[in-house]
Parts: sequence; structure tokens; C-alpha cells
Amino acid sequence: MPIIVAVTGLEHEHDSDDWWKRPQNKEVFRKNQIFPKDVCGIVSVRGNHNEYEGKYKQSQIKLRNLVQKHCRNEPWNEEKDDWFAHIYCKVHDVGICFFARSRVEFATTMKAKLGEFAKETGMNEDDFWSLENTLLKAEKMIGEVEKKTKKKRIRQTRRFFF
Repeated sequence: MPIIVAVTGLEHEHDSDDWWKRPQNKEVFRKNQIFPKDVCGIVSVRGNHNEYEGKYKQSQIKLRNLVQKHCRNEPWNEEKDDWFAHIYCKVHDVGICFFARSRVEFATTMKAKLGEFAKETGMNEDDFWSLENTLLKAEKMIGEVEKKTKKKRIRQTRRFFF
């Protein structure tokens, strides 16, 4: 899925797109395995006394153009459970969740967070169980990927030594 990034808080930059040109900023995205299709720096506030009004209006146009440039002509469609499982796996693989050191800890924490989410949002019981089953499906997907990866490493090691 293509990702575009709008970087905000650049009111004091002479050219808001200069932020992305700095190698250290690109490096943060790369280290977190985020590879956007495009990036634009924007000013998202007018300022207390409208001192950023011009940059704000330019930013609106720039962001609309960026969205239009990368907008799909055909709608993206994936079965919602598969989509959730895919996102869950990616969050684990990329290491976005900083609270988990192991897959078991990740799964346990995510299940607890799911319960908190259900309570806070007033999710009905059927939807909760459906979401929990999707979580289990995602866990199985992660397990299958890890097994395949392990088998591949074993084959590569055998070829190396034998």
C-alpha cells in the first residue's frame, strides 16, 4: 500500500520541503522501515496572529496535490480480517510496538490492548470475539512465516557446511 507522509510543525523553515532533504530525517524513516512514496513538508497552523497564513494556504494546496498524485484510480479492497492480520504481522515484523521483546509478549500485550479497546469503545461482544479470532489468525500467520524462515536458514546452513 503506498504511503505518503506530511511532515508538520515546519512553520520556521524557510522552505518546508528542506526538512526531508536532510539525511538524518530520511534515516529515521529508513531505520523504522518506512519507505514513503512521497513526502511533503507542510505548515498546519495559521499562527496566533495569522503569521503563517500564506505558508498554511500553500501547504493545503501542496498536500491536496500530493494526495491526488498518489490516489489510486481503482479502490483498494481486501477482506477486513486478512487486512487486520496483515497489519498485525507487519507491526510485529517491523518492531513498531516497542513494548514487546518476544512474540509471546507481543501477542499477550496485544490481546490485553484489544480488551481495553473493546471496553473503552463499548464494542459489542460478537464484534469483540470476531476481532479476537482475527488476532489469533494473525498469530498463526506469524508462526507460519517464522517456521518457513527457520527452515530456509537450516537449508542454507546445511548447504554451507555440507
